[in-house]
Amino acid sequence: IINFHELCRSYRDLRKLVRAPEMPNPPDYSAARLTTLGQAEELAEAERSSLGLNGQPIKDICDLLEGKRGIKIFHLLEDVGRFSGAFTYDEQLGACFLINSHHPKRRRTFTVAHEYAHCIAHRNQLAHIDTCPAFEIKNPRERFANAFAAAFLMPRRSVNEVLGQLVFPQKSALTAEVLIHLAIYLGVSFEAIGWRLVSLRRLSLSRWEELLSQQVSSSPTACLLGYCEEE
Repeated sequence: IINFHELCRSYRDLRKLVRAPEMPNPPDYSAARLTTLGQAEELAEAERSSLGLNGQPIKDICDLLEGKRGIKIFHLLEDVGRFSGAFTYDEQLGACFLINSHHPKRRRTFTVAHEYAHCIAHRNQLAHIDTCPAFEIKNPRERFANAFAAAFLMPRRSVNEVLGQLVFPQKSALTAEVLIHLAIYLGVSFEAIGWRLVSLRRLSLSRWEELLSQQVSSSPTACLLGYCEEE
C-alpha cells in the first residue's frame, strides 16, 4: 500500500512537472447505492455505451480507462494467492488502481474491470480491506463488482452473437474449444467466459463443471487451434 501511494504521488508530480493537461475523472454513481446484480449489468451496459464500445470487445482495458477515464493503473508483483487488485481515489490524486502483475494478463483484465466497478459505484464508501477467503461470494459489493466486470468485458448481446456463429446447431453441447475461441475474441480467461455463459444460461452448471474437471490446458489448446502465443 505504501509503494502504491508513492507511485500515485509520483505520477501526480510528474504530470505537474511536464504540465500535462488535466485528465477526466471517471463518473461517480455511488450516491445511487446500486446493489443488485441486475443493476451491475445495467451499469456495465451504460458505461460501454458512454465509452463508445458498442458491441466490440475491449482489446486493452488499461489503455481504455487511462485514456478516456483518467485512471492511473499500476502493476506490482505480489504473492499470487493473497492479492488481486485495489483502488483508491481522492481529489488530488484522482482514481488509481493497483493490480497484481504476477497474475496472467487475462486475469488482470478482469481485475481492472472489477476495480472499475468499485471506483464508479462505491467511491463514497470508507476504506475497506477484506481478507475473508470467501469474500467474493459473501460480500454484496464484491458480487456486484464481479457481475459488472463480467458484463463490461462480455456483454450479453456480443456473447450470444459470437456463440451463434461458433455453435451449429445452437443446441449442440459446448466444447472447451468453443469456449477458448470465445474467450480469445473477448480478451478474457477460459474461466471467466465459462462462468459468464453459466450466468447467461447458455451453459449448464453441470456441463461447466464437467469441462472444468477435464482440466483443459487452455494456452496449448489455443495454439493447436491456430492462435499465436501472445493471443
